[in-house]
Formats: sequence, structure tokens, C-alpha cells
Amino acid sequence: MEVPGPRGPFDCKPRGALLQVGCYDVSFGLESAAVEILTAMNKKMDIDKASANIRSLPSRLETHGSFIVGMPGENQSTIGRTINFIKEVGLKHAGAGILTVFPGTALYDMAKTKGMIKMMMSIVIILGRCMPGRT
Repeated sequence: MEVPGPRGPFDCKPRGALLQVGCYDVSFGLESAAVEILTAMNKKMDIDKASANIRSLPSRLETHGSFIVGMPGENQSTIGRTINFIKEVGLKHAGAGILTVFPGTALYDMAKTKGMIKMMMSIVIILGRCMPGRT
């Protein structure tokens, strides 16, 4: 079976070999199933291709999807589409993290410009040691 991939068709036959070599778990950093959210994240992912790839994996593999909630433009509809995607493709495990904007990123600059971040010091305190060179 061939599945369209980002660089052309992907032959799924080798996927059965994953189990033979001891692979038992595959994780995907999907972030969202809503195209407009993926576009806002500048994540060049085709959600239909991701769906086909996940569905093509052997059913005995554990599958995990990681998602981010809280992007500008996120709403009940976009979150609902992501939840439906998780159910439809049969991910066995899914986790969602809350968006964190880090100083020095385009998303942080946009949030600061729009007045969504009012106190830089509160960001520094919350992020603490995870920001190299900042205290």
C-alpha cells in the first residue's frame, strides 16, 4: 500500500518490520488538526497525509499524538476538530500542552505588540531556569 508523503509516496510495507525489530511505540508531534492553526504555527503538515500515515501503522503499535492548545485563533471548533481527528485516526494516546510564548520568538513579539503580555518580569518568573541566560 502506498500513502502520499511530504516527499512523494511512502511504501507502508516496511512498517510491519517495525514490530520485528522491537519497535512498540510511535509518537507524532501533530500540534493541531485544524488547518488554520497549523498555518498560524507555520507547521507545514498535511493533516490528511498525517491521518493516512497513522492509520497505516500496525495496530499492535502504541501510537501517541502531542497537541498544543491556546494558539491565537484557537476556539471550540478548532479544538473539536482536533479531538475528532484523534478519535478518527485511532491514536491510542493523546496529550495536549498549553501554548507557552517564549521571549525572542515571533509569537512572543506578536503577543507583546497586541498587549497580551503586559509584564515581562512575570514571564521571566514563570519560565525561570528554562530560559538560558535569563534569571
